[in-house]
Amino acid sequence: MSKIKMETPLVEIDGDEMTRVLWPIIKKRLLEPFIDLKTEYYDLGIKQRDDTDDQVTINAANAIKKYKVGVKNATITPNQERVEEYDLKRQWKSPNGTIRAMLDGTVFRKPILVKNIKPMVKSWVKPIIVGRHAYGDVYKNAEIKTKTGGKAEIVFTDINGNETRETIIMLLVAKEAGIKDLRSINYIPFDNGGKALLEVISGRAAAFTGDTSEVIGQLQAGEVRALAVLSDNHIPVLGDTKTAKEQGFNVIGGNWRAFYAPAGISDAAYDYWVAAVKSVAMSPEWTELREKNGLAEFTSFGKDFDVFVRNQIENVAALSKELKIIK
Repeated sequence: MSKIKMETPLVEIDGDEMTRVLWPIIKKRLLEPFIDLKTEYYDLGIKQRDDTDDQVTINAANAIKKYKVGVKNATITPNQERVEEYDLKRQWKSPNGTIRAMLDGTVFRKPILVKNIKPMVKSWVKPIIVGRHAYGDVYKNAEIKTKTGGKAEIVFTDINGNETRETIIMLLVAKEAGIKDLRSINYIPFDNGGKALLEVISGRAAAFTGDTSEVIGQLQAGEVRALAVLSDNHIPVLGDTKTAKEQGFNVIGGNWRAFYAPAGISDAAYDYWVAAVKSVAMSPEWTELREKNGLAEFTSFGKDFDVFVRNQIENVAALSKELKIIK
């Protein structure tokens, strides 16, 4: 008999443990004899997800978006024990949750009825199918294991006792936008922009602030969009993206770096170092390097920069007091 022809490839998503044994058998015995099988293969085994920092999961979801159909095998959502067992970099999120969020679809639950396994409810002769939107997935939750009860907060406290929140820049923007209750904003701190970017691409977070260099690849691939430039100037690699100020939000939130000197140095030494840093910042070599890496032009020197830093500290302190982070 002739095989069924496939015009569109099927996204084939491999999984973990026994599914890697059973799935090839199912294909060989039940599918390949009858179907001219065309697939685009993605390995979502736990080690491959770990090796690619879960990028393979995102790639698989994008493939399903493209071809409109996919078959996924069971995968491990690692708990702490699995992290240690497989020597993973981190406790990765559920691939199911990532894919569902990216597809923005509907989850259907349908039980399989077997004749020799009778349901507890005798009148239940047909399966009940439950459908829900994938938004608000349980896998988006943050999990923290504690030994005792207490109060959960996301706060950084420096050695002087001052507390700061990771998303203080986002809160400054929110305040400018007229949001009254800043505590109503849900946020998660990350130790690098790459992890935050992954959360946004997978649909587990709405937005994040970070360096242009962290997102340039995803921007060019069309996986993310730039909302605003948090500096006074445009960034060439971001095209026509407007600054926050141009959009009506008077916020500067650049991830700027600075050179500092002891307060007691002489005026001559101070002026020397200001001139030295200025000469580097204005050089063609630095300009080329800055533009290549998607960095905004943000140059301030001497007393002008000192005033800028002090104003930044005052603004953050005022907002922190409003949020009752500090007294």
